[in-house]
Amino acid sequence: MIPGFLTEELSSRPFRFPASLEQAYSGLIDELQREVAGFGRCTYCLEDTSRESVAWQFDRYLPAHYFKSYYSLLQMESDALQSQSDCHLLSWPSLTVIDVGCGSGAASLAALALLHRYQQYRIAHCAPIVPVNVLLIGVDPNPYMLELYSRMVESYSERLEHELVRVTYIPHQGRFPEDIRQVLRLYQPNNRHSVLVILSNVVRILEDLYSAGETSALEKVLRLLRGKKPASGIFGAAEGIAIESILEEWGVNCVSILGVATIGSGLKPHQWRDALHNLFSVLSLHTF
Repeated sequence: MIPGFLTEELSSRPFRFPASLEQAYSGLIDELQREVAGFGRCTYCLEDTSRESVAWQFDRYLPAHYFKSYYSLLQMESDALQSQSDCHLLSWPSLTVIDVGCGSGAASLAALALLHRYQQYRIAHCAPIVPVNVLLIGVDPNPYMLELYSRMVESYSERLEHELVRVTYIPHQGRFPEDIRQVLRLYQPNNRHSVLVILSNVVRILEDLYSAGETSALEKVLRLLRGKKPASGIFGAAEGIAIESILEEWGVNCVSILGVATIGSGLKPHQWRDALHNLFSVLSLHTF
């Protein structure tokens, strides 16, 4: 049934929130308007980490980030089926997602919505459904972002029980790639088959860190600690080691990676697209 579901979803335009996700999002917007007075009347820069800025970014950007992630996940599943890869999401009764730079949870919510809508599709076509156990690990350095991530995921997850999508979520304050090994040692995946890693709008930050020499220095340390060959110094090398450690620390068979880059005011579309492609070309050397 998976091919029919993907065809139906990819042909649906425009994309819309599932009703239960719309309720969760609208409800949290109402709460933030009471809790963070005036955030909707101002404009903040993305580098502003204040609670007001985070509330503004949630209000302004979460829907667009969600729909990009949802469409990308549909494409990823379609590509996996066409290539006869078993590294896909919908045919397994459990899923582990590490959402790096999770923000308020747009990409994690998209992964839940994919499972949710597939369960609904099976019900509508009189097919049986089985419980799907999901572990979401949201990694972000901003505690205000993690608060919104937790509130959104919890609110949406409570509405998925009817379709037997059962969610455990863990907000983890940290940075990528340096804190990924801590995440792997603190938690365990739902299965040893595969893990989905989502890089949520982190490519600009990663390139800035690389330009400042920080990730190149980190690569040297990581290679030294693991007895690897000398550092390459290329963009994405430190991140590649972090991704490779998922295979080693958790002993999973494969890692799927979804990268999302948002183009906004003052950003250069080709720069971030090319940087994301360059990052993935290095990551693929570590994961396949």
